[in-house]
Amino acid sequence: VMFKAYPYPEADRLVRLGEIRTKESPSGDLLPISVRKYLERKDIEAFESVGLYRIGGDNLFFYGQAFRVATGRVTPSFFSAIQVAPLIGRVFEEGEDRPGKTNVLILSYDLWKQSFQSDVNIIGKTVEIEGMTFEVIGVMPEGFYFIESGVGLWRPLVINRYERSRRGWNNDRLAAVARLKSGFSIHQAQAQLDAVDARMYEKFPERKSFIELVGLRSYLVDYHKYRIRNSKNILYLLQASVIFVFIIGCVN
Repeated sequence: VMFKAYPYPEADRLVRLGEIRTKESPSGDLLPISVRKYLERKDIEAFESVGLYRIGGDNLFFYGQAFRVATGRVTPSFFSAIQVAPLIGRVFEEGEDRPGKTNVLILSYDLWKQSFQSDVNIIGKTVEIEGMTFEVIGVMPEGFYFIESGVGLWRPLVINRYERSRRGWNNDRLAAVARLKSGFSIHQAQAQLDAVDARMYEKFPERKSFIELVGLRSYLVDYHKYRIRNSKNILYLLQASVIFVFIIGCVN
């Protein structure tokens, strides 16, 4: 079984950041996090960069044509973490995730080629999404994807004041990806996260009883392991099939 190579430099330094509830989720499924939790954890020493993202969909209008497009909403730091440069144009800059400054987008190579006829002058042109005008600032290279293939465009993930406040603590709906600094292991990063969690829950004791009740813990998963998590059952089935065929061959 062959897995497609990842289109990111030093992909072995990429990890998924989330949470697990050790007492409610025996399988250790990685749960999403909130903006507030991300802000508390993103500056640990082992992280070079951490980005948030969410996959959704948008209705895109351009030159009288309408498209339904899978959309990735990401923080500017997302592209710093994966370290993939656009084919043309630029990626998001700091501040473009603030309300009022988010009307920019980046196209995937496939959408640019199929729906915009590989227009080399696409940078600076505008498209309409849900009645709002967006400026195209970049096109990603051919073959680029993250977690899910088929995403047609990327927009800034809006982070509002409520989500940054303590009141937005439990608004868990986002995924996070981090790039480890060179020389740091995932185990060292996990130890630093555990230390941050301990300090954070001492700082906000009103949450401590809930944390202890469900066994909530910040958790890191190697990006490759996260990507192939749903392939394990298929691999086991293939292995069993091979063994079964081998047994039949021996019997005959």
